[in-house]
Amino acid sequence: MDLSRACLVSLLAALATQALGEERVADGPTFALGAELEPHLPPEIWAHRALFFEPETRIEIGPPQRDYSPPAAFGGASEGARLGPDGSLLGHVAGQPFDDPGASCDRDPAAGFKIVWNVEHRWRGAGEHAHFRISWWDRGERVGAALEGREKSVAFAHRLDLARFTEREAANFRRDPREWGLYAVVDHPAEARGTSLWCYRYRSAEGVHPLRPDDCWVYAPALRRVRRSQRRSHARALPAFPQPLATRRGFGEPAAGYRWQCLAGRALLVPVDRAGRGYPQDPAADFGASGLSFAPGGLEMRETVRVRGIPRDPAHPYTRWELVVDRQTSRVVYGFVWDDLGELSRIHWHAAVWSEDDPGRHPGWPGIERPRDWRPVVDVLVNPQAFAGSRVEFYDDRGAPFSTFRAERGLVDPGCLSKPCRFREFIDPRETPAPP
Repeated sequence: MDLSRACLVSLLAALATQALGEERVADGPTFALGAELEPHLPPEIWAHRALFFEPETRIEIGPPQRDYSPPAAFGGASEGARLGPDGSLLGHVAGQPFDDPGASCDRDPAAGFKIVWNVEHRWRGAGEHAHFRISWWDRGERVGAALEGREKSVAFAHRLDLARFTEREAANFRRDPREWGLYAVVDHPAEARGTSLWCYRYRSAEGVHPLRPDDCWVYAPALRRVRRSQRRSHARALPAFPQPLATRRGFGEPAAGYRWQCLAGRALLVPVDRAGRGYPQDPAADFGASGLSFAPGGLEMRETVRVRGIPRDPAHPYTRWELVVDRQTSRVVYGFVWDDLGELSRIHWHAAVWSEDDPGRHPGWPGIERPRDWRPVVDVLVNPQAFAGSRVEFYDDRGAPFSTFRAERGLVDPGCLSKPCRFREFIDPRETPAPP
C-alpha cells in the first residue's frame, strides 16, 4: 500500500468513526518500512532510520492533518504582539503571538523569529504536571538505573486564567518578573532520592540579547547543599541533575539566544502516541531494541515548517540548531543539532497524545472545560554518531493548574529545595485539582 492510499484509507476511517459518534479515532492502517516513507520524513531521520524503526516493523499511520487546534479561550494571534529590535518580542499579553507565520516562510524574512516565539508561547495549559522517568541507552543496551521522579512547571506570565483569582492575586502574577518556574525531584533509585531542580526563566528573556540568564538551583542530598547555576543556554547539562533541559518538551532554550531563519514548509510524518503507552501508566512498555525508536507509537502526516537557529554566543557548543515545527500547534516534533565541527551530533524527537482521545486523563478546569491539548509525552535525545541517547517519559502530564493561589505561588522560593515547604504537598500529578 503506497503512502497516499494509506493516508486516504486512514482519513476515511477517521470520518467513519466520527459518523458513528465514537470519541476515539480508529486505528489507522499499517505497512512495512520501505522506500515509500523516505520522501515523508526528514532526511536526518531517514539516514539514521535504524535508530528509530525496528527491523521488520510495521508502522501505524494515523489520520492526516487531524484537528489539534487549542481551545477557543487561547484565541488566535495576540493583539499587539510584534517583533522588536534584533528579533525580540514586544507587546505580547497572552495567547499565540503570531498567526501561522509558517505560511509566509518564503516571503517574510522575520518568519523564523515569529515561528520560534510561537513555539515559546504555544498552548500548554497552565504548565506541566507529571511523573517522569529518564533512561539511558547505548547501542541497544540500557545504561545504569532509570531515574523516576515528579515535576511541575507553573506559568507566571501570559496567563489566560487570571479571572479565577482575586484582583490582588492577579496583580501579583502581572508584576512578577518571572515567565515560568520549574520544579523537579527524583524519587528513585534510593541513592538519588531527593535530588531536586528549581529553574526560572524571566520575562526579560523576550528582549534583546544578551539576555538575563535562566536561574537554576540543584540540591544534591549527598552533599547537603544547593548549587546555583545561571545560564543563557542549557546545551550543557546541569551539574548533579541529568534531565536534558535544552530539549525539554521540544525546545527549552531561550529563543532570543539564536538568530532564526525560516527554511521551508512541507508535509511530514511525525511521531504520535494515541494510546499513551509509557511511564507511569505502562512502565513495562517496549520501546524496541535501541530504546530510542518510535515504538510503540505511530506516525501522522502533519503540515510542518523548518527553522534554523544560529547561536548568538560564539562560545556556544553548537553551530546551528534546526527545528521542525507543527504549524497548527507550534509544537516541535523533530530537532537537529550540529556541533562545532559541523557534524550532526544530536537528533531529538517528541511524540504527543491528544487530550480529546482520553478526557478522563486530561480534565478541564474553570474557564477551560476542554483542554484541547496535543500534549508531548516523550522526549528522545539521540547521538547518531555513538548510537546512544536518552528517553524521558511523562505520559501522565497534564496542564491543569493548582486549585489555589497559595499552591500556584509556592513555586517561588528555591529554598524549598533543602527545607520543608508547603509546595511539596501539591506536586503529585495524580491528584486531580479541585475548582477554587
